[in-house]
Amino acid sequence: MRLSQAIAIPSPLYLRALQIRVVMLEEFLATVFSACDVLIVPTMPFLPPLSSDVDVGARASMNRIVSAMTALTRPFSFLGLPVVTLPVARSREGLPVGLQIVAPPWQEQRAASLARHIEQQLALGSFAATFPRPTAA
Repeated sequence: MRLSQAIAIPSPLYLRALQIRVVMLEEFLATVFSACDVLIVPTMPFLPPLSSDVDVGARASMNRIVSAMTALTRPFSFLGLPVVTLPVARSREGLPVGLQIVAPPWQEQRAASLARHIEQQLALGSFAATFPRPTAA
């Protein structure tokens, strides 16, 4: 669905967005990474929704929900910054709460090393994904 939306973007508009991105990245780097080595922020502004709420075609509100879910990740994706996201807690309902570690350009190792350190300190092994076993046919 996103690819079909992307093809509808006129090339002059896309090229202008790339020009704007350069300026925004320079400003972001000068402002944020002049004061810190990495940026640690929440991954989502709310707990994860039910999969039935975000399945393609499931509801008319799906685009609004997905857009809200990615509000804190889109800026870094647009700027092309390296990001590692990891679960660090669970809600009362057992849903994962995540944070993202954002690093300057070409500093993937910095973000990954800090993520690994946090993972070890919080003993996050319990967040390993569990999937229901398939039933025998």
